[in-house]
Parts: sequence; structure tokens; C-alpha cells
Amino acid sequence: MKPIRYLQKDSVAKYFNRTANIYNDWYSDDSWLGYAFIIRKRRVLEFFDKPGGKVLDVGCGPGIMAKDLREQQCKFWGIDLSSEMINQGRELYKDFEDVDLQTGTAEELPFPDEKFDCTMSMGVIEFVDDDQKALREIVRVTKQDGTIILAFMNKYSAFRLWRDFVFYPLTSWARPIMYRLTKRARKPHIHQRTYSEQSIRDFLKSENCEFLDVVYCNFNIFLAPLEHLFPRLSVMVAKKLEKLGRSKLKNIGTAFVVKARKK
Repeated sequence: MKPIRYLQKDSVAKYFNRTANIYNDWYSDDSWLGYAFIIRKRRVLEFFDKPGGKVLDVGCGPGIMAKDLREQQCKFWGIDLSSEMINQGRELYKDFEDVDLQTGTAEELPFPDEKFDCTMSMGVIEFVDDDQKALREIVRVTKQDGTIILAFMNKYSAFRLWRDFVFYPLTSWARPIMYRLTKRARKPHIHQRTYSEQSIRDFLKSENCEFLDVVYCNFNIFLAPLEHLFPRLSVMVAKKLEKLGRSKLKNIGTAFVVKARKK
């Protein structure tokens, strides 16, 4: 995995602070974006195998995973760059002693070595300034024989290749108009990495972790802007294609979730 470092922490924090009040709604939205969030969370939970354990979610938002993991008698820790996300989560779980949420960065996790039975992270590594440092921190705080569950954007997804290298460059002039008309929070100029499965396999091996499983998800074949024009149809088709998650056609999926064990 080639190191690609950014200097965008402040921009990322600003964007997610602005969207904190609607972030939970994305997990119940019937749009293509909502489905991407929902199916990613479902795949992560399917990989989870440490009921009753100590769990850390790196990039936890307002505690998206806390409810599901508490139902499995887990003690939940979450850390997020966005102070607004953390504030919302603390308000939501203020009466629960088994939920601990705090502000911080993935590159400098404020926890001792080998504290957690399971460490997970979804939709975070692609945004951090130093992705290799963040991944090493995730490995560091995970116990020996502990589980690591990570979600990544698929480098070879046709949807992302089209969007990032064709559609976005051709329509950059129109996006400010779209944000004004739709009243959506305008995303600052922030980079989003994509990854290959092999690069993650190689990195985990270098960190003395055993690669256990991978599943691809969110099979959105409606190339931009079709996913916005036909959101329900795009979701319906994506649901039908989820069975391809471990097939030879898995790279159609826009994301993949990895499960590993720290040796």
C-alpha cells in the first residue's frame, strides 16, 4: 500500500460538523447513499465475533454502531474527528455507562496497547491525513487474537472510476449550482482514497495480522448522475446484486469490508 498523505483534517472536520445533525438519517434514507451506508454497516456486523467484549469504532460518528453492539453486551468506545458528531452521540447515550465517546484522530488513538477485543472503522481511512499511521494505530490498540474489521472504497469499481475520472471533472462547473438548488451542505475540497483488496492484504500481513475474510458490497451500477435521477431503482438493483459480494464479479461493488485477526 503506497503512502498517500493529505493535509485536510480541518476540512474534513468542518464538513462532518456541518452534517452531524442529519448523519443518523442517512442510515434510514431510501436513496442510493442511504443504502450504501446501510449495507456497509450490515456487512460489518456480520463479521463481528466478539460479543461481550470491548469494542472501539474509529470514526464512530454519533455512535452509529453503539446500539447494535450494546445489544451483544459489549462495552463500546467511539472516537471521531467531528466534535459535533461526538456531542450528538453523548446526548443520545448520556444515560449509558457502557458507551464512551470522545473526540480525536485515527492517527493518534488515546488508548493503551491491546485494549480492545475488536476494533472497527467504516468510511474513515480514506479521509485521514496519514492512512498507514491510522491503520497501525488500529492494530496497536487491538488485543492479540482480537478482531479488526475495516471498510474501504473499492479502487476498481466502475461506479467510482466513472464518477472520479469522468463525471466529476466534466461537471465541476455545475456543482455549486446543484448545492444551492438542493440546499445540501457543500462538501469542501477533500480527497478520498480508494484501495485494492490486495493492498490491504499486504498491509495487514506486514503488521502481523491474519487476513480472515472479505466481502464486497453496494453494487451500484447506475453511473452518475443516474443514481440521483433514479434512486429507488438503483437501490433495488443493488440489492439484487449483493449476492455477488464473493464472486468473480465482486469488483462491481463500490466498497469492500475486511476481517482480520491480530496475531
